[in-house]
Amino acid sequence: MALKRGERRELVQGTLGYQERPKEMLRAVQVTPNDAAREANFVIFPNMRIPQPSIINRVFVGDAVDGQGAEDLSWWKSSSYCSGQL
Repeated sequence: MALKRGERRELVQGTLGYQERPKEMLRAVQVTPNDAAREANFVIFPNMRIPQPSIINRVFVGDAVDGQGAEDLSWWKSSSYCSGQL
């Protein structure tokens, strides 16, 4: 569980009393690509949010005990990609 870089920075700087504390989400804090990911040009950036339907998230929350499932790579998007900043 982790925060985005900007959210961590805000916590250190302090916020005004009316703002809610950011919520930690399941993130890929340490990333090491395997051969299949490299061949597919699939990149997971450090601290990237793990999508809710992902098998990784489902195993983490206990919804998929055996760790098997289909992974749709279109679920994985970075904040920068979603906002057009890439």
